Amino acid sequence: MVNIAVVGATGLVGQEMLKVLEEFHFPVQKCFFCASEKSVGKKIHFSNNEYTVISIEEALRLPIQIALFFSRQ
Repeated sequence: MVNIAVVGATGLVGQEMLKVLEEFHFPVQKCFFCASEKSVGKKIHFSNNEYTVISIEEALRLPIQIALFFSRQ
């Protein structure tokens, strides 16, 4: 079991990644969902739990083992 962070979790690609993680029952111990400052504080539902979106700066202080990043091209 690992601690993961999904950066860009409130965006389209981030939301799809959450679906994939749930579908494949990825072995997650703790989840941290990060997004831009305008999304900090929003709620995300993942694996029958509700999480609060945090800033990337806050996530940097947490015990994260895997981080998933998404960018626009």
